[in-house]
Amino acid sequence: MAAQRASLFATCLVDEFQPEVGEATVAVLRRLGVALDFPPDQTCCGLPLYNNGYQPEARAIARRTIPLFAHADGVVVPSGSCAWMLKVVFPTLFPEEPRMAEQARAFAAKTFEFSDYIVSVLRVRQVPARCPGRVTYHASCHLLRGLGVSEPPRLLLRGVAGLELVEMDKADVCCGFGGSFAVKFPGVSGAIMDEKLATTDRTRAQLVGADGAGGTPPPLEVFSATLVLRIKIFIVIDSRVKDRNFILCYLLFSFKICVEYSHIIHSEF
Repeated sequence: MAAQRASLFATCLVDEFQPEVGEATVAVLRRLGVALDFPPDQTCCGLPLYNNGYQPEARAIARRTIPLFAHADGVVVPSGSCAWMLKVVFPTLFPEEPRMAEQARAFAAKTFEFSDYIVSVLRVRQVPARCPGRVTYHASCHLLRGLGVSEPPRLLLRGVAGLELVEMDKADVCCGFGGSFAVKFPGVSGAIMDEKLATTDRTRAQLVGADGAGGTPPPLEVFSATLVLRIKIFIVIDSRVKDRNFILCYLLFSFKICVEYSHIIHSEF
């Protein structure tokens, strides 16, 4: 496999709430031979602005972001939502600026969500990892519907030694978060999440795998009287990495309802 050069687009939620995810993304990709860098001037992708109707402000973010990654052969994003914004929305923000629109299309073409980059670009089907236990997978809305990415995360999870991947019913149904949707419509958000939790519970899985922070609530209390959801992140990678309490850079989180399922996974490689 030829060496790849890529840049990490970290996302706000990873930067502010889940830095372990960014660190793990870097560790996994470097273990796979990727020459990875992190443009320090990057900011939010602009998705919250765009979703709330502030297109000029979102356009300004796109105009600033695209040149920061001009040097990279690829842009890796540990979030389906942010990857969707960069790949799908950025090229639509410059209808009256042909040159900028062309740059946005070139940027979009080299941008990938984390699992999709590993499988589609690096052509890797299995990352050395161990995670004994029963795991189910939640397909986040932007990753599945927005980007059409379904199999790469499942493929990587199936390749983890000791991991039993169990499909939940209606895995493609929304988790109820939706960014600012959870704040604006807490009752609806909580009801959707309650159904997702019930579906998840029926799998008897110990862990739930999902793509980046945009498809799962941040580590704050969810706006639902019946539910508290806190994310626990573990990354499983090669034991030659200095820190060994890891799981494959996919967000694997535990639900806290009445009992919090906490699983610290130790790599055995």
